[in-house]
Amino acid sequence: NGALYYWYASPVGGTPVFIGPNFTTPFLNSTTTYYVSIYAHGCESNLTPVTATINTATSPAVDLYSGLIMYYKLDGNPADSSGRGNHATLTAGTYVNDRFSAPAHALSVSSNNYLDCGTPSDIQALTNQVSISMWINESYFAGGSMPLLNDWANTGLYTGTYGYWDSNGDQQNRVRWRIDGNAYVDSYLNVPFGQWTNIVCTYDGITLKVYQDGQLTGSVN
Repeated sequence: NGALYYWYASPVGGTPVFIGPNFTTPFLNSTTTYYVSIYAHGCESNLTPVTATINTATSPAVDLYSGLIMYYKLDGNPADSSGRGNHATLTAGTYVNDRFSAPAHALSVSSNNYLDCGTPSDIQALTNQVSISMWINESYFAGGSMPLLNDWANTGLYTGTYGYWDSNGDQQNRVRWRIDGNAYVDSYLNVPFGQWTNIVCTYDGITLKVYQDGQLTGSVN
Protein backbone atom coordinates (compact mmCIF):
# COMPACT_ATOMS: atom_id res chain seq x y z
CA ASN A 1 0.00 0.00 0.00
CA GLY A 2 3.05 2.27 -0.23
CA ALA A 3 3.41 2.80 3.53
CA LEU A 4 6.87 3.43 4.97
CA TYR A 5 8.17 2.37 8.38
CA TYR A 6 10.38 4.94 10.10
CA TRP A 7 12.61 3.76 12.94
CA TYR A 8 13.98 6.26 15.45
CA ALA A 9 16.42 6.11 18.35
CA SER A 10 14.54 8.85 20.23
CA PRO A 11 10.92 8.91 21.48
CA VAL A 12 10.54 12.37 19.94
CA GLY A 13 11.59 11.28 16.48
CA GLY A 14 14.23 13.23 14.58
CA THR A 15 16.22 11.55 11.82
CA PRO A 16 15.24 7.91 11.21
CA VAL A 17 17.97 5.37 11.87
CA PHE A 18 16.28 3.03 9.40
CA ILE A 19 13.40 3.04 6.92
CA GLY A 20 11.67 -0.25 6.20
CA PRO A 21 9.44 -2.89 7.84
CA ASN A 22 12.27 -5.06 9.23
CA PHE A 23 14.98 -3.29 11.24
CA THR A 24 18.11 -5.21 12.20
CA THR A 25 19.78 -3.39 15.07
CA PRO A 26 23.50 -2.73 15.25
CA PHE A 27 25.50 -4.61 17.89
CA LEU A 28 23.93 -3.98 21.30
CA ASN A 29 25.40 -4.73 24.73
CA SER A 30 22.41 -3.49 26.73
CA THR A 31 18.62 -3.43 26.40
CA THR A 32 17.66 -0.70 23.92
CA THR A 33 14.32 0.79 22.86
CA TYR A 34 13.64 2.05 19.36
CA TYR A 35 10.53 3.88 18.14
CA VAL A 36 8.69 3.09 14.93
CA SER A 37 6.04 4.98 12.99
CA ILE A 38 4.16 4.39 9.74
CA TYR A 39 4.14 7.09 7.06
CA ALA A 40 1.40 6.89 4.42
CA HIS A 41 -0.65 9.33 2.33
CA GLY A 42 1.36 12.27 3.61
CA CYS A 43 0.73 11.49 7.29
CA GLU A 44 2.94 9.92 9.94
CA SER A 45 1.52 7.88 12.82
CA ASN A 46 2.44 8.22 16.48
CA LEU A 47 5.66 6.51 17.55
CA THR A 48 5.41 3.00 19.01
CA PRO A 49 8.25 1.74 21.25
CA VAL A 50 9.94 -1.52 20.30
CA THR A 51 12.44 -2.90 22.83
CA ALA A 52 15.39 -5.17 22.06
CA THR A 53 16.07 -7.00 25.32
CA ILE A 54 19.63 -8.10 26.07
CA ASN A 55 19.81 -10.80 28.72
CA THR A 56 22.73 -10.41 31.11
CA ALA A 57 25.29 -13.19 30.94
CA THR A 58 25.54 -15.47 33.93
CA SER A 59 27.84 -14.24 36.67
CA PRO A 60 30.29 -15.75 37.16
CA ALA A 61 30.60 -16.90 33.56
CA VAL A 62 29.78 -20.55 32.90
CA ASP A 63 32.93 -22.61 32.44
CA LEU A 64 32.34 -25.10 29.62
CA TYR A 65 35.91 -26.41 29.51
CA SER A 66 36.69 -27.68 33.01
CA GLY A 67 35.93 -31.38 32.98
CA LEU A 68 35.43 -31.40 29.19
CA ILE A 69 36.28 -34.86 27.86
CA MET A 70 35.26 -34.72 24.20
CA TYR A 71 34.43 -31.83 21.89
CA TYR A 72 33.84 -32.57 18.23
CA LYS A 73 33.44 -29.47 16.08
CA LEU A 74 33.07 -31.68 12.97
CA ASP A 75 34.56 -28.90 10.86
CA GLY A 76 35.81 -31.18 8.11
CA ASN A 77 37.41 -33.76 10.41
CA PRO A 78 36.61 -35.85 13.52
CA ALA A 79 39.31 -34.33 15.72
CA ASP A 80 38.68 -33.84 19.45
CA SER A 81 39.01 -30.16 20.45
CA SER A 82 38.83 -30.80 24.21
CA GLY A 83 42.60 -31.01 24.50
CA ARG A 84 42.47 -34.61 25.71
CA GLY A 85 43.28 -36.14 22.35
CA ASN A 86 40.18 -38.36 22.11
CA HIS A 87 40.10 -38.13 18.32
CA ALA A 88 37.49 -40.19 16.51
CA THR A 89 37.46 -42.17 13.28
CA LEU A 90 34.72 -41.67 10.71
CA THR A 91 33.47 -44.93 9.20
CA ALA A 92 31.47 -43.11 6.51
CA GLY A 93 29.57 -39.86 6.12
CA THR A 94 29.60 -36.45 4.46
CA TYR A 95 30.52 -33.07 5.90
CA VAL A 96 27.72 -30.60 5.21
CA ASN A 97 26.54 -27.09 6.17
CA ASP A 98 25.85 -26.52 9.85
CA ARG A 99 22.93 -24.63 11.39
CA PHE A 100 24.62 -21.32 10.51
CA SER A 101 25.10 -22.48 6.88
CA ALA A 102 28.86 -22.69 7.40
CA PRO A 103 30.12 -25.27 4.87
CA ALA A 104 31.62 -28.56 6.10
CA HIS A 105 30.85 -27.82 9.77
CA ALA A 106 28.37 -30.65 10.40
CA LEU A 107 28.34 -34.36 9.66
CA SER A 108 25.62 -36.18 7.74
CA VAL A 109 25.43 -39.92 8.42
CA SER A 110 22.94 -42.65 7.64
CA SER A 111 22.39 -46.18 8.88
CA ASN A 112 25.60 -48.00 9.90
CA ASN A 113 27.69 -44.82 9.50
CA TYR A 114 29.14 -43.30 12.65
CA LEU A 115 32.07 -41.77 14.49
CA ASP A 116 34.10 -44.36 16.36
CA CYS A 117 35.58 -42.74 19.49
CA GLY A 118 37.26 -45.90 20.69
CA THR A 119 37.32 -46.78 24.40
CA PRO A 120 39.32 -44.02 26.11
CA SER A 121 39.66 -44.27 29.86
CA ASP A 122 37.97 -40.87 30.23
CA ILE A 123 34.72 -42.35 28.91
CA GLN A 124 35.00 -45.61 30.84
CA ALA A 125 35.24 -43.55 34.06
CA LEU A 126 31.86 -41.84 33.49
CA THR A 127 29.78 -43.61 36.11
CA ASN A 128 28.10 -40.99 38.30
CA GLN A 129 28.17 -37.55 36.66
CA VAL A 130 27.99 -36.63 32.98
CA SER A 131 26.57 -33.98 30.64
CA ILE A 132 26.19 -34.39 26.89
CA SER A 133 25.21 -31.67 24.42
CA MET A 134 24.68 -31.95 20.67
CA TRP A 135 22.88 -30.33 17.75
CA ILE A 136 20.97 -32.68 15.45
CA ASN A 137 18.82 -32.37 12.34
CA GLU A 138 16.90 -35.53 11.50
CA SER A 139 15.67 -35.67 7.93
CA TYR A 140 13.01 -38.38 8.15
CA PHE A 141 11.10 -40.71 10.46
CA ALA A 142 12.87 -44.06 10.61
CA GLY A 143 11.02 -45.67 13.52
CA GLY A 144 12.76 -47.57 16.29
CA SER A 145 15.98 -46.42 17.92
CA MET A 146 18.33 -43.95 16.25
CA PRO A 147 21.54 -43.81 18.33
CA LEU A 148 23.25 -40.46 18.73
CA LEU A 149 25.78 -41.60 21.33
CA ASN A 150 26.21 -45.23 22.27
CA ASP A 151 28.70 -46.70 24.73
CA TRP A 152 28.97 -50.38 25.59
CA ALA A 153 25.94 -51.44 23.56
CA ASN A 154 23.04 -52.12 25.95
CA THR A 155 24.84 -51.62 29.25
CA GLY A 156 26.32 -48.11 29.18
CA LEU A 157 25.73 -44.49 28.21
CA TYR A 158 23.20 -44.09 25.44
CA THR A 159 21.49 -41.10 23.85
CA GLY A 160 19.26 -41.40 20.82
CA THR A 161 15.90 -40.67 19.31
CA TYR A 162 13.14 -43.23 19.69
CA GLY A 163 10.50 -43.28 16.97
CA TYR A 164 7.19 -45.10 17.25
CA TRP A 165 3.48 -44.87 16.45
CA ASP A 166 1.16 -44.21 19.37
CA SER A 167 -2.28 -45.75 19.94
CA ASN A 168 -3.83 -43.10 17.68
CA GLY A 169 -1.50 -43.96 14.83
CA ASP A 170 0.47 -40.72 15.22
CA GLN A 171 4.22 -40.64 14.79
CA GLN A 172 6.25 -39.88 17.92
CA ASN A 173 9.97 -39.13 17.96
CA ARG A 174 11.34 -38.73 21.48
CA VAL A 175 14.78 -38.50 23.05
CA ARG A 176 15.89 -41.50 25.10
CA TRP A 177 18.71 -41.01 27.63
CA ARG A 178 20.14 -44.01 29.43
CA ILE A 179 22.96 -44.19 31.96
CA ASP A 180 23.16 -47.98 32.25
CA GLY A 181 21.22 -51.05 31.23
CA ASN A 182 18.26 -50.22 33.51
CA ALA A 183 17.85 -46.50 34.25
CA TYR A 184 16.56 -44.38 31.36
CA VAL A 185 14.19 -41.53 30.60
CA ASP A 186 12.20 -40.63 27.46
CA SER A 187 11.40 -37.00 26.67
CA TYR A 188 7.74 -35.97 26.46
CA LEU A 189 8.43 -33.66 23.50
CA ASN A 190 9.01 -34.81 19.93
CA VAL A 191 12.21 -34.00 18.08
CA PRO A 192 11.08 -32.26 14.87
CA PHE A 193 12.28 -33.34 11.46
CA GLY A 194 14.10 -31.06 9.07
CA GLN A 195 15.28 -28.50 11.62
CA TRP A 196 18.17 -28.12 14.03
CA THR A 197 17.50 -29.05 17.64
CA ASN A 198 19.83 -28.79 20.62
CA ILE A 199 19.70 -31.84 22.88
CA VAL A 200 21.32 -31.86 26.31
CA CYS A 201 21.35 -34.91 28.58
CA THR A 202 22.59 -34.77 32.17
CA TYR A 203 23.09 -37.13 35.10
CA ASP A 204 24.23 -35.95 38.54
CA GLY A 205 24.40 -39.35 40.18
CA ILE A 206 20.70 -39.26 41.10
CA THR A 207 18.56 -37.74 38.35
CA LEU A 208 18.54 -38.24 34.59
CA LYS A 209 17.39 -35.13 32.69
CA VAL A 210 16.75 -34.31 29.04
CA TYR A 211 16.59 -30.78 27.62
CA GLN A 212 15.47 -29.82 24.11
CA ASP A 213 16.36 -26.29 23.00
CA GLY A 214 16.77 -25.33 26.66
CA GLN A 215 13.44 -26.79 27.80
CA LEU A 216 13.38 -29.60 30.35
CA THR A 217 11.51 -32.41 28.58
CA GLY A 218 12.29 -35.44 30.71
CA SER A 219 13.44 -36.28 34.23
CA VAL A 220 13.64 -39.42 36.34
CA ASN A 221 15.48 -40.47 39.50
